[in-house]
Amino acid sequence: DQLYNFKTKNPLSDKDIDLGHYEKAMTFLAEKGAIDAISYLGQYQVKSINDIKEARFFKSAILHASLLIGVQRFSQAESFINEYQKSHPSNSDFSKLRIRLALAQKNYSQSLTLLDAFSIPINIDADFEELRAVTQQAKGQYIDAQNTYKKLLKFDNRISRWWMGLAIAFDSSADFKSAKQAYQQVLLSTDLTAEHSTYALRRITVISR
Repeated sequence: DQLYNFKTKNPLSDKDIDLGHYEKAMTFLAEKGAIDAISYLGQYQVKSINDIKEARFFKSAILHASLLIGVQRFSQAESFINEYQKSHPSNSDFSKLRIRLALAQKNYSQSLTLLDAFSIPINIDADFEELRAVTQQAKGQYIDAQNTYKKLLKFDNRISRWWMGLAIAFDSSADFKSAKQAYQQVLLSTDLTAEHSTYALRRITVISR
């Protein structure tokens, strides 16, 4: 059925339809939780391979896959992501979702293998390098994680979660002097969150003792 913009009485574009589903799902997520948002999106995601190939806007599909990962419906998420990635190999968002799926399943070796398949510069898309740092951290490769976070911070030193990642990497390798300095940088970040602030202050207090 054709959907219409009630203000202009013109048919909605594919982009408008996709954005509408995304925004409705976000409302379900906020008011009722992930399962209801997934259920809503499941009614409207394209079903056939041909429809997936024809798709040009992916905001609601990316949200759907992210929510499936979040509620640990891993096999469903994998099938969903693979179909979109096969149909749209140049769309890096589905590549990131595959890496996040591997991370969620604690398959860190697969995550790193997938990351090694991409060579996208930080100034084009820093997400891949951040996913590498997160994977290294989760795998206990703290020196590697430190080096990756330093690379990210050289690109942009205002991001609190990157300073936090670096601080935790130092902390985990018992380099407490460097950890304290990095936690202090967390508190100076332009995008500081309450969660980061609380954790950084607590670790600075403990380390200072």
